[in-house]
Amino acid sequence: MTTEFVVGTADLRRALEAIRPHVGKVTGTPEYARVRFIVGRENAVLTATDRFTAALAIVSIWEPGPRDGERSEVAEILISDVAKILTIHNVAGRESSDQPDYRLRIVISDEHFVVTDVSGLIEGRSLRVPRLATEDALSSVPLLIDHAHSGQLALLEDITDLTVNGDHLARFKAAASAYNSTLTMETRRYEHRKHTRLSVLVRCGESFLGLMVPRPVLDEDRVAAKQHAEDWNERLPAIVRSAPEAEADLLGRAVKLVVTMRNSMPSMLQRRLIIGYARAQGLLEKMTEHGILGADPGEGKNRPILVRVDELDEALARITGEPVAAASGSE
Repeated sequence: MTTEFVVGTADLRRALEAIRPHVGKVTGTPEYARVRFIVGRENAVLTATDRFTAALAIVSIWEPGPRDGERSEVAEILISDVAKILTIHNVAGRESSDQPDYRLRIVISDEHFVVTDVSGLIEGRSLRVPRLATEDALSSVPLLIDHAHSGQLALLEDITDLTVNGDHLARFKAAASAYNSTLTMETRRYEHRKHTRLSVLVRCGESFLGLMVPRPVLDEDRVAAKQHAEDWNERLPAIVRSAPEAEADLLGRAVKLVVTMRNSMPSMLQRRLIIGYARAQGLLEKMTEHGILGADPGEGKNRPILVRVDELDEALARITGEPVAAASGSE
């Protein structure tokens, strides 16, 4: 018995690229070092997991071929063969690969998984890889993702100690890149095999769902995290004090220099404020916007300085929004 169908090249590539990082790579667990195809009438569902993260992506079927009955066809291929598909069936340019002219025909037989480029009048390159014996390891992926998707959103106060593995989190970058979409993360609580589980559900566009297991937080982790927070409370004030000067303060200093020295050349601000040329030009532009300088005459000339020295305080007040200080000796 064979199952045959046609999909878009870009659609299949996106799905494979998105789920590939979630394929198991641990030696001794070959049942996870593979990708599963679940072929229905309208969509092919691709799944992968290494037990710590899981991914599910949908590929639309454009032309369903002949098949027996209504039962979905399930086929698995090696992760190394996924890499071959992505290498051989590649279309230069994201825009061109999205066009309906670029298509792949997939034929699944009892022993082989064949992917052929049928984009034009004449068939293109074809890749035949072994179809693996179906294992039970990947059977639970759609069910787990469904449980999480329909589970309850965990309350914020219940997840204050939630932590995740950085490498696991980074795997979902592939989906964001493949689908050119942002990631939405939701902490979900659900029941599975009479146990309550907490997982992070990851959405990316309309065709990808992922699942990530949080790291358990031990007592020593909480103690260390508390100590780290206290250490940062001591460090941050000093870091803030030593940080580069705020833009508003820097602009005020620049205005004082320009008005008192009657010099609006960027080189003067560079020397006095120890800043780059682009930043000095930016400060001069802001002074022009605030009416302190006239328009740039070009040719390396000074911009007209429109504020007198005795008007400096009022000019600074306009910029900062602070009231003008009272003159010394006034009532």
